[in-house]
Amino acid sequence: MKKIVIYTVLFLTTNTCLAQKITFASGLIEERVKDILDLSEGEDVMQIHVDTMSVVDLSGLALEDLNDILWFKNVRELDLSYNNITDIAPLRLIDSLHMLNLSGNQLDNIDQLLFSRSDSINVNVTNNYIFDFSSFFRPSHCLFTLTGMGQQLVRDAPSFIISEFYSSADEKGCVVEYRGYSNIAKSFFVQCGTEKSPITLNGESQTIAVPGNPKTTSMVCLTYGEQSVTTYVVPSVDYSVDAGKTIILETGLPEDYRLSYAYAIKGTVEIEGTTMKYTAPETAVSDIIHFTYYEGQVLKGSSYFYINRSDVNGDGYVDVKDIVEIVNAIAGKPLSEKYNENAADVNKDGKIDIADIIMLAKSLITE
Repeated sequence: MKKIVIYTVLFLTTNTCLAQKITFASGLIEERVKDILDLSEGEDVMQIHVDTMSVVDLSGLALEDLNDILWFKNVRELDLSYNNITDIAPLRLIDSLHMLNLSGNQLDNIDQLLFSRSDSINVNVTNNYIFDFSSFFRPSHCLFTLTGMGQQLVRDAPSFIISEFYSSADEKGCVVEYRGYSNIAKSFFVQCGTEKSPITLNGESQTIAVPGNPKTTSMVCLTYGEQSVTTYVVPSVDYSVDAGKTIILETGLPEDYRLSYAYAIKGTVEIEGTTMKYTAPETAVSDIIHFTYYEGQVLKGSSYFYINRSDVNGDGYVDVKDIVEIVNAIAGKPLSEKYNENAADVNKDGKIDIADIIMLAKSLITE
């Protein structure tokens, strides 16, 4: 009888702990955790939820303290990069920790990690203010691997760090995605040609429309004064290809770039340097090619090329306006300046008639 009572108490105690609601001191951490766990805004975060999290990304949240970290008792990989952390004492109490990213914080030392109960930790300390790592070269219970020791900052000295800068394009336009940090309280810009837009470097991942939304492959720069980092944006292009035929698709990228991935939904595509060879299927259909490109080992962008897409009025979209354009063409009414007769022949039967309207309308409905 005593055993039954003991087991019952243990069961109830365990399940009460698992069912515990977590109240984070930081609303930003709570929001990030709900996003990771795919919880709705009104749902509570429970301890049983957090116990499943072995990888936690809390980067770019402007965190100043780590008191909430103690909830993540099973975390193995923790990203705290680009916050405002000055004290890491709570981390020593997480004995499951093995990967720790502290880059881009306000740390003068990380000696508290020497008391960690973990057996080994890989720590990224890049872009902090630490100049004495001697404690980590002495025997310790925990085996430490430190990266970024030689990339420390000097307080009040200007710094400009870009960890991501690449472009992407689709039928809606061109954007660049970037992530960087600077302690310079001045303006940075993304520029394409003569047009530029101001941006902020605060350690968070950002997306911004490419100024001018270029129609041909163009260089895009992220600049501050004489410092800059560049990429190329390859805007989406429409191609017309007959059934079973092969054409060469030019990206316009410089020779030191390379295509590493290219995929067509219906046809086949082969990479040849910075160009692609596309072969259409035996039946004339519309198709989409997605490709990415690199400079060396660094991702620089991605884009889409469209095959036999029915952008009749040449505005970069396929919608009801294109149906109206075909109607105007059949009725002999004035047409758009960029009217594309080949695109208006949607079914590729050599004539523009009601059958093209019906086929385009069906494609819009299925999309």
